[in-house]
Amino acid sequence: MNIKNTAHLVCPHTLSPLSLTVDKQEGDEVIKGVFKSKDGTSYKITDGIADFTYPKELTGSDKDFNEIYEHNAKQYEEGMDWLFASFYETEDDVRNKLVGLLNLKPGSFVLNMGCGAGGDSKYIISHLGKKGELFHLDLTAGLLKIARKNLKDSAIPTEFFVGNGSYLPFPAHTFDCVFHFGGINMFSEKKRAIDEMVRVAKPNGRIVFGDESAPPWLSNKLFGKVIKNANPLYKHTPPMHMLPANARNVSLNYVLGNSFYAIAFNAGEEVRLNLDLPIPGKRGGTLRSRYEQTGKKIK
Repeated sequence: MNIKNTAHLVCPHTLSPLSLTVDKQEGDEVIKGVFKSKDGTSYKITDGIADFTYPKELTGSDKDFNEIYEHNAKQYEEGMDWLFASFYETEDDVRNKLVGLLNLKPGSFVLNMGCGAGGDSKYIISHLGKKGELFHLDLTAGLLKIARKNLKDSAIPTEFFVGNGSYLPFPAHTFDCVFHFGGINMFSEKKRAIDEMVRVAKPNGRIVFGDESAPPWLSNKLFGKVIKNANPLYKHTPPMHMLPANARNVSLNYVLGNSFYAIAFNAGEEVRLNLDLPIPGKRGGTLRSRYEQTGKKIK
């Protein structure tokens, strides 16, 4: 881990600054050490990767699926190859479409959250020019190590952190873009994870996330029945209702053989209404008065 990147880190629980004790360093790279938060919680750096997992003891679906991915980390990429082939898709086409939703610009600072083996990262990197930066975070340490190996020849600075997507170890308004594809269906705190992506994005930052979902027009047809039988995660629906009030330029896309959703939006200003502007027409009134006629008050 490059020591300069400590400026981009906070405690994932308290969001307070961290102190760093370095046990082994090679040039600018911290190989071994410990971050400590103000509340005394420690986060170790091992082999150049800081582990910011919070809570320390995972529970529920976070624990279950992390164990599955740790056990199958070496077969992960083989499984991805099968997935593309089963839907008659090519990896290039799918990943280019997904990364295209980010509207990346050269020099952008990007977080790939739940990065897996880093399959999307080379497509992100291709858009960032020479001055871009890419941070990776995944709950599964085994996958993160594979991602680091796959991206060892990256043309831009990259960094890797173990962590829970529902408790990100980054300050507010850090990244130009936040990307997450594959995993959020399994999060035990899905709404919190979406809020965290918004929190760490810069004002008007771009956010793209998605996961398995049989689309409504195919869900009850043979296609939907087959994929849901093979993998119950396809029963999930896009969590549009969990988007924040400041979501702008929202789009819902179905990709990878119409079997995965991808939600894209900008984290802009919250929606505004002129509640007291008179409404033309015979009925008249305002948005406020019409609403309050229902017996409810707008505070």
